[in-house]
Amino acid sequence: MPVSADAYPLNLVVREVTDLTPEIRAYRLAAQDGGALPPWEAGAHLAFKLDDGLARAYSLCGDPDHGGCYEIAVKREDLGRGGSLAMHRQAGPGAGLRASLPRNHFALASDASCQLLLGGGIGVTPLLAMARVLHRTGQRFQLAVFCRSERHLPLPADWRGQAWADSVLLHFDDPAAPQKLDLPRLLADVPEDGHVYYCGPEGFMQAVRASSGHLSDTQLHSEHFGAVLSAGAGASGGAGEARSAVELVLARQQRSVAVGPGETLAHALHLAGVALDTVCEQGVCGSCVTRYLDGRPEHHDSCLDADERREYVALCCATCASPTLVLDL
Repeated sequence: MPVSADAYPLNLVVREVTDLTPEIRAYRLAAQDGGALPPWEAGAHLAFKLDDGLARAYSLCGDPDHGGCYEIAVKREDLGRGGSLAMHRQAGPGAGLRASLPRNHFALASDASCQLLLGGGIGVTPLLAMARVLHRTGQRFQLAVFCRSERHLPLPADWRGQAWADSVLLHFDDPAAPQKLDLPRLLADVPEDGHVYYCGPEGFMQAVRASSGHLSDTQLHSEHFGAVLSAGAGASGGAGEARSAVELVLARQQRSVAVGPGETLAHALHLAGVALDTVCEQGVCGSCVTRYLDGRPEHHDSCLDADERREYVALCCATCASPTLVLDL
C-alpha cells in the first residue's frame, strides 16, 4: 500500500505553547484558514510531517467536543531519533505544521462497567481525553498517573479544578513523595466486565502486562509509539519469554532472511542488505508498508487500520508471530 500524496492534508498553526514539565510542552493547534477541524474521538492521534523528512505521531489530549482546536503534548527526548527535538525547536507560536487526519486505534470500549486508565509519564496524554469523555458521559473510571515527581507531572496546571479530578490517582517514584500506588492491586481489582487502557514507556508497559495475566485480551488496550521492542515481548509470550528466530521469505526475490527474537522486520531486512524506504521508524508515516502473502505479522504501527492489517504490514515496527512470514518483495 503506497503512501498517498495527501497523507498529511491538514495545515495547522500553533496558537499556544505551554510548558507542563521541564521536558514536556503542550501545543494548542488550529486550522491555518480558521475553519473547523475534523472531528475526533478519545484515544486518537495525529501524524505530523516535520522538517528533514521526519514523521511522528502524537496523541490528542484535549476535549473531543472542542472542535476549534487540537491539543497535543510532546516530551523532549535528547537521546531520541530527533522528532521531539524538531517539534520543540520548530513548533513555536505561529508556526505551521502539516498533519494527518485523526486516526484512532485506541478507542474506548462501549460495553465496560468501569474503565481503568494507566498512564506512565507522557503516556497519559490520550488518557486525558478519555477521562473527559468518561466523566461527561457518567461512566465509572479511574485515571492513575505514574511519574517521577510532582515536578514531572504531565497534567495541565489547572487539572485539580477539572470536574474529573476526583477520579485521578497519583504515583511518584520519588522516595520522599507520599503518593504511591500498588499497580498489581489496581489491576487485580478490575472486574470481568471492566477494561484497562495503558500507555507509557516500555518499562511501564511491561509492568502492566506482567500484572494483567488474569485479564482477557479484549479487556486490555494499549498504545505505544515506538519501533524498538524488547526481545521476547510479543503476542505469543510474556515479557522475557524466549522466542526462536523466524523466517522472512521475500517472494519476488526468492530469498529468505532470518529474524531474531524481538527484532523488527525492517531491521532484519536492513542487515540482509535489502533496500527499504523507512522515514519515521515508528509505524506512523506508512513509507515502509508492504503487502504480505502468508503468515502472521505482529503489528505495532499506528498507520494501518484493522482491515489494512489483514493484507499489509509496517515493516519498521512489526515482528513475526508465526514461524514464517512471506512478503511481496
